[in-house]
Amino acid sequence: MDPQEQINIQDTTPRPFKEIPGLWLQFTQMTEDFFRQELRYASPSNTLYSILILSGIVAIFSLISSLISGFLEYPGIADTIGQTEFYALTGGVSFFTMCCGFFFTPVSFFSTTA
Repeated sequence: MDPQEQINIQDTTPRPFKEIPGLWLQFTQMTEDFFRQELRYASPSNTLYSILILSGIVAIFSLISSLISGFLEYPGIADTIGQTEFYALTGGVSFFTMCCGFFFTPVSFFSTTA
């Protein structure tokens, strides 16, 4: 194997995952050329880790937005079904949206890229 082939093999090894979050912070500089250069460093495991982290972030924001909307005053709803039931319903909806956010983020990613 000649030295040029060795350089090409070394250039295509996946990045360690600890370098990936630093790349996320450069999102304003991401152009087509940037993605072409990074393509050789892509790996299924780094993609999966990134999607799982994104799923966790989506789940947390879904939970927060559900809880905030649940504590807003909706005229008549709490009086109609009762305060305790209203808070139970809000908690159930919050948990459901958190689970959906965690589950559907990877499903939507992998279904659109397939």
